[in-house]
Amino acid sequence: MVTGSSVVDDPWGGPVIPGISEFSETVAGSLDVQQYQGEFIYHAGPPPTNASGQVRTDLSWPQTTVIAFSTYSQGGQDATALWRAMQIGDKIDLTQGNNTASLVLGSVFVEGPSGNWQATVSYQGGSGTPGNNALTDCVFTLAGGGGGDLGLQRTCDEFGLDGYRVHKMVLPIQMSASAIGPKTGWCQYCHEIFVLEEPQPVSYNVG
Repeated sequence: MVTGSSVVDDPWGGPVIPGISEFSETVAGSLDVQQYQGEFIYHAGPPPTNASGQVRTDLSWPQTTVIAFSTYSQGGQDATALWRAMQIGDKIDLTQGNNTASLVLGSVFVEGPSGNWQATVSYQGGSGTPGNNALTDCVFTLAGGGGGDLGLQRTCDEFGLDGYRVHKMVLPIQMSASAIGPKTGWCQYCHEIFVLEEPQPVSYNVG
């Protein structure tokens, strides 16, 4: 359970998002999968949102390709950290009474004008037709490198000219108290630990 901003990123257990005390966080089948839950008012009008605590889709849930959330939830909680943390392949499950929709992100969230965040999505399943201006429960599932029971996996697929993989969210880490050894890093996106800089051979000046 996320209870406040004192929760920090854990390189071994996956990204735990600080500062979203209203949103509950659970482990779903793997330490690399986190779920966050919050409530928003669904509005049938097209994005962007125009009020706090609102969620909008460009079309009805089965046909939707774009989703937009306000910066703040219905309870007034700032969810900026959540929108910034979500990546392609993460899931959003919407529930409004007996009406449901499961969506997968096709892009990261982009901050727009008037305090709203938009991303492209693809519909994965659900039932019913949501009502306008009705409270909607939203569950956000962030998948780490392990994938867990949800079958989601993040990978950094680009390589630089030197042949090394280009990681998207790099955090330097200290493997031991000793400064001896190569500099290492951890990618918050794919959860891979890797060498930041190859050790350089010792050179001697012979004069």
